Amino acid sequence: MLKKNIKVMMMGALVFALFVSNGDAKAETAASQGYSIAKLEAGKEVEDSSIFNLLMTPGEKRTIKVTVRNDSNQPITVSDDIFTTYTNANGEIEYTSQADHYDESMQVKLSDIAKVRASDLKVEVPAKSQKVVLADIALPDDISDGALLGSWYFDKDGQIDENETNKGTSIKNKINYAIALKITVNQEVAKPELTLTSASIGLSNYRKAFFAHLQNPLPALMTNLDYEGYVTKQGETKALYQNELQKRKMAPQSSYQFPIFLKDDEFKAGNYTYHLKATTTDPKWEKKTWEWTKNFSIKADEAKKFNQQAINDVTAKTNWILWLILAGSVIVLFIICFIFLLMKRKKRQQEAAELLAQKKLLEHLLAMKDE
Repeated sequence: MLKKNIKVMMMGALVFALFVSNGDAKAETAASQGYSIAKLEAGKEVEDSSIFNLLMTPGEKRTIKVTVRNDSNQPITVSDDIFTTYTNANGEIEYTSQADHYDESMQVKLSDIAKVRASDLKVEVPAKSQKVVLADIALPDDISDGALLGSWYFDKDGQIDENETNKGTSIKNKINYAIALKITVNQEVAKPELTLTSASIGLSNYRKAFFAHLQNPLPALMTNLDYEGYVTKQGETKALYQNELQKRKMAPQSSYQFPIFLKDDEFKAGNYTYHLKATTTDPKWEKKTWEWTKNFSIKADEAKKFNQQAINDVTAKTNWILWLILAGSVIVLFIICFIFLLMKRKKRQQEAAELLAQKKLLEHLLAMKDE
């Protein structure tokens, strides 16, 4: 059965779209789960909206607030925390989880300087009522100009997935909220920066890919990013594999691995060159384009390892076919041997029966002669 996990982010796409356009997001009530959240007054902002788009200065302290509303007939408990965003494998900004590791360029994590008050990390809201939760922000005195980006994430405890089955599709609904939280310290950086640090091979969701390791080293949210990449043999110009992506984003001081997939082809040991072009038309700056080439090598043992681990490995498929053919051959051989032995046994039984009949006939003839 195909399963689609739909995480309903009521402050989701439109909330995050603020940083791409000037649109505001609207908080909606999740009637099926009976709770909702709403931003309260937050002090000086870049512009008024339903998300936190704060304008602050080094050393400044500020408290921000959110209302958690319970429209159900039962008390609820909601857990919440501040997350620092990162760029995920799809080239999008991840607001709903923390990264296992943040890029080495990140000097200040939003989740380190913005903290939900200890008493509000798990808030109990009685039926048909609401509560205000608070988070405190304290900017370091020596923080650089630019942007910090994260979210204030809310998750109601004890949610049970509601399963709806329709033509073999199971849909699971779970209501969470993530209010985007952006802090601009004094002003945006003067111009964006993007670097290609290295190239390598690996797996993306068990699919073989060449990776270009990109880094956004500045405290700047970068949007409207288009990528064009291809891989060649080192010293040659013919593109072996290529890929394009449009309208991607990069979180401040984060990294991203741009993939070029091999599909059913295998990695082969050798020397290669990664060619990549990236362009941003983010309205905060003038259009900017970067172009890079990066040489890299694939070792035989490295190629073998990833080829074997990939789900789209043609060698693995061939091996399975060979094993099936071998197994089938053994079974057929066993059947032939069994039939041969069975026929041989039957022939022996027939010969024994004939000899016995001849013996009895001879004995009968001798008995008649004696008479």
